Amino acid sequence: WNTSLELWTGWGRHEMIGESLLDRFPHLREKTYQSRLDLLLKTRTPLIFSHQLHGSFFPHRRVGENQRIQHVTVTFP
Repeated sequence: WNTSLELWTGWGRHEMIGESLLDRFPHLREKTYQSRLDLLLKTRTPLIFSHQLHGSFFPHRRVGENQRIQHVTVTFP
């Protein structure tokens, strides 16, 4: 959970460590996301999720700010 995601969601790293992303973002269980995440786990190749193709991978949660277009790169350490 990096600084960009902290700014985007309003949730600090201390709030996310130890939390399940699937509990916070249940839409990640949808087939569209799940198949891509499975590919990441199998190939360990970074994936890009774009707003245009995947909607809001990590929904904007900052109160009082306009929603922005996002591109998220997901990597497996």
